[in-house]
Parts: sequence; structure tokens; C-alpha cells
Amino acid sequence: MLVTESLAGLDIGGAVVWGATAFVSLYLLITVRTLRILFGTISVVLIALGVGVQTGLIDIPGPTSNISRAFLAASSIPMLFAILLAVQYRNKSNIQGQQLAALNADNSRKSFLLTQAIEGLSEGLVIMDARKTVLYANRAARRYIDIGLFRDKFLEAARYVDPHTGAMLPKSKRPSTLALSGMTVLEEELLLALPNSEREVRLLESAVPLHAEDGKVDGAILWFRDITDERDLERRNRDIEQQLAQAQKLEAVGQLAGGIAHDFNNLLQVIMGNIDFLLEGKEADTSPDTRFLKQIKMAGDRGSQLTRRLLAFSKGQPDNPVSVDLNDLIQGVTPLLERTLGGKVKIDEILADGLGNTVIDPNAFENALLNLAVNARDAMPGGGILSITSRAVAVEEGGAETMPGLAPGRYIVLEVRDTGVGMSPEVRQHIFEPFYTTKAHDAGSGLGLAMVYSFVQRSGGTIRVDSEPGRGTVFTMWLPEVEAAAKPAAQSSVVAAMRKGEETVLVVDDDDDVRNMIVQMVESIGYKVYSKDNAVEGLLFLQRHPEVEILLTDVVMPGAYNGLQFADRAIKAKPDLRVVITTGYAEKFDKELSGMGDHASVLLKPFTKDDLAATVARQTPRAQAQVA
Repeated sequence: MLVTESLAGLDIGGAVVWGATAFVSLYLLITVRTLRILFGTISVVLIALGVGVQTGLIDIPGPTSNISRAFLAASSIPMLFAILLAVQYRNKSNIQGQQLAALNADNSRKSFLLTQAIEGLSEGLVIMDARKTVLYANRAARRYIDIGLFRDKFLEAARYVDPHTGAMLPKSKRPSTLALSGMTVLEEELLLALPNSEREVRLLESAVPLHAEDGKVDGAILWFRDITDERDLERRNRDIEQQLAQAQKLEAVGQLAGGIAHDFNNLLQVIMGNIDFLLEGKEADTSPDTRFLKQIKMAGDRGSQLTRRLLAFSKGQPDNPVSVDLNDLIQGVTPLLERTLGGKVKIDEILADGLGNTVIDPNAFENALLNLAVNARDAMPGGGILSITSRAVAVEEGGAETMPGLAPGRYIVLEVRDTGVGMSPEVRQHIFEPFYTTKAHDAGSGLGLAMVYSFVQRSGGTIRVDSEPGRGTVFTMWLPEVEAAAKPAAQSSVVAAMRKGEETVLVVDDDDDVRNMIVQMVESIGYKVYSKDNAVEGLLFLQRHPEVEILLTDVVMPGAYNGLQFADRAIKAKPDLRVVITTGYAEKFDKELSGMGDHASVLLKPFTKDDLAATVARQTPRAQAQVA
């Protein structure tokens, strides 16, 4: 009743002011904080005092209306501050809202870019929880995870293998398990067998633990890189480097062997030449002295064969290459192989039809195949199977069949496979080296496979060996294929060797013993002989003695000219001169002899008196006249 009467006493203007002030103050009181709340509260208190004085609820001495208006006027000051602060708050809120929106947009874009970057990584990335449930896997990782079947348990289903030992890796040693135990694993190389797949991949895998707010391990992040192709490439490069190093080593050894063989041939020339003189006319003599001489001659012949093998390995032995059908050669040598290998070894031939020809020396090929067969027999002491396979392949640039030094093109491939004991990697690296053998001291010379290697190289091909202990051995040859058979070189007929000579011969050789031996041989045949020890003196002698009709010169000569250069200049100075070039290297010298026409021939050391007589006789003017 008292409040009602008090309110009835208010004038309309005051009521409106009071009502508006109360509304604003209450609004500010509800919507603002700190200073705005304080100013709003003061304004409300002053309004309440004014209303209390106006209604009589509060008794303050003095005119009621004036006191009430004073309180109302006083309330407007804090209310004004509250309004200003509210407006400022509203503007600030708008700015903060805009900044927050921009920040959210920026964070959203960064999150998008980060996701795209993670998805685009070539390395696989997996996030898992403490129970090994895969929470996230990027695109690279999803290639290894069957989402439909192994999304949650992929890491449990995969089989990890230690690539160094080949042993299965227990779960306790896996990077994921170690990371969930709090450990960090960096670039552990592992072999991973994928679920429901026969494919195995090599991975460099890393893992780090994820920690919750309380510090406990709550998951793990795994990332890995597929290095399968890298390891395969490294292995291939390593094999190529080993093969190239082996080829370089064999080339160096071959050069050394060729030099030794040359010097040894000179020694044999002196020994066998003297033996020929001592045995002359004693073919039927059975005395002990003659028997000893014959044994020495046999030893000299064996030494000559040994040097020929060395020269073949060093690429100094001449070949007589012709275009041949490889299958025909294989079938032709099979009976010899069967007799050589015995009944315990079965020969299995798988020869492809329609092979093209290849240009090789048939005799050298047969020797190479025989050497491979003998090695296979020795590797199968209890018997086994020797498989000989031929096929044609096209080798392209960077193709799977490409071998070091093998140019692109068509090749005939010959495989010789045995079921023997196989070879260790250490043995396999040395098998083409001369004198290297795993056999007993008296069971082989160690030159067989060196000769095979040399034959293939001289034929423009290459050879590879694959072998493991207990799994046998495979020798694979690549020989260039030709479309048509090469025409055999025309063979000029010559007269039979003449035992007696009438011409004048000049012998030029820097080795005194060899030169004296050749001079004795030529004199014993009946020729008139002069000798010199170098090419310069030989040229001067030819200028002063036009009666010289035949020149015998060694290839290796000291001074300004070697034997070939000496012979070329001698023929140009005396066009009717005939030349016999002697050499211990057994090279063909096709390029050098091509400019000399039919004026020159080659005689290989060591040679006998009969060999020399026949060769010199073919070069005499009498023999040349009969050929013409």
C-alpha cells in the first residue's frame, strides 16, 4: 500500500527516466563484467535510493523530489561510463570475433596444407593408439595396408624378418612395440612380408612414442621408407663393379701371362731347336741318349702347349673365326663329351630351333665347351646331369639380360648347367683367373676356365657364372648373332714344302740365342744366311745387298722400328722381297699384314726345323711362281 501510494506520487517524466535508467542499468548489470558491472551496480543503487526517497521508503530530511532527482541525476554518471564500456566491449568483441574467424580460417588452411603434405610424402606414416589400432595412415602407408581387412591389425598380421640373419623378428623387437614401451627407434632396416601377398619389401622404419597429458604413452607414430628398389640397385651395381674389377684384373693378369709366354717361347725355341738338331737322323735309334732327348722334346712340346694356353687367355692366340651354327657344333662335340665324362654323368641337350649363326673359332669353342664339361664332371663326383641349353635373345638398352660390356643386339645364349656341389662366393670371384684351381695339385693346371673366358671375350661376347654351395653351377655365354654365314677366306694353294733352298735369307732378331738358332736352322736347309740384331741395321743391310730375297724378323724389336714396321718398310724399299714374321705372342696382326699383301706370313714360336723349312719355302720366288 505504501509503495503503491509512493509510485502514484511520481510525475510522469520522472517515472520514464527512472524506468529507462533502471532498464539500462539492469542490462549493463547482466551483460557486462568487471568495470561495467561495477558502474552498473552503482547506477542501480543510486536509482534505488532515488526511488526509495520518492516513495517514502527511505526517509531523508529535505524536499523529497529534489533528493530523488539528485539520486537519479547521480546515477546517470556511472551509467554513462557503463554504456561507454559496453559499446567498447561490443566493438572489441566484434574485432575479436573477426580475428578468431580469420585465425580459424588460417588454421583450417594450414591443417589442409599439412594433411596434403603428409598425404604426398613418399614415406609411409602411421599413427596408432596404445592398442596398436591404426588411427591414421597416409597414402604411402595405405599402399601396404589392406584397409578392408587389416586396417586395425595390419601391424600384427605383417611378418617382419631380420634382413641380415633371415630370422623372424619377434613382436617385442618390432619398432611399434618398442615405441609403445617408450623407446625411440630410428631407421631400422627390416624385411616385411605383406599379408595375403608373396611380395617382400625392405623398409627403413622409425617409430616414436606419443604421450598423453599425464605423461603416459598413449600411442605411437611410425614412418617408413621402401628401399627395396634401392637395395636391388645397390646389389646390381655391386655385382657390376665386381665383374668390371674382375675383368680388369683378368686383363692385367692376361698381359702379364702374355709377356711370360713370349719370353718362355723364346727359351723353348732354343731348347727345341737344339733338340731337333740332336735328333736329326735318329728317329729309329733306341739308345738311352736318344730316349732322353725324345723325353726332353716331349716336355718341350708340353711347355709349348702351356704357353699357347697362356696366350689364348691373354687374347694373343689367333682364332680362325667362321660363321657357324652353334647347335651343330654342340651336337658334333657331344660324343667326345660322353666319352670324357663317363657313364655317371648324363648329358641333357635342350637346343632351340631356328638359331642364327655366330662368328667364332669352332676349335676354340669345342675346347671351351670341353673345359666346362670337365669342370662340371669334377663337381659331380657321384654323378649327375649336365644340361646344355641354347636359345636366342634380344638384348635391349637397360634390359634384364644386359651384362657389363654387352652391347644391345641379338645374341645366342648358351647355358651349361650342372647338378654338382656348387661354389662359394669367394671361389666364384676367382674362377676365371689363370692358375686358380680348387682341385688337387696334380689334377689341373688352372687354365681351363681362363681359356673359356678368353674365348668368349675374343668372340665379342661375355660370360657369367651363377652358383651356390649345394645348388650346382650355371655358366651362361652370350655370343653375338649374325644373320648370314660369313664367307670363308679364300685359300690359296701352295706348293709342298721344299727341303732344299737356293735363296739368300736375312735373319733379324734381338735375342742372340734365338737368332743363332734360326740361322743354324736356315743354313741346315741350304739357304745362304745373314743376320742382324735390330731393324735399322737390317734396313741398311738390305740396301747394300739386293741379293737378299727372304727376310725373317721377330715382331718385338728394340730401337726405332718393331718387326712389323721393319717388314713394311723393307717391302716398300724392295717390292719383290718376301717376309716371314716370327713371334712368341701368337697374334694375328691382320691389320698390319693387310698392307703387305701376300708378301708376308707369320710363323709362331716355338717352331721346329720342318715348320721353318715349310714356311720359308712357301715364301721363296720359286714357290710364288708355281702358285701364280
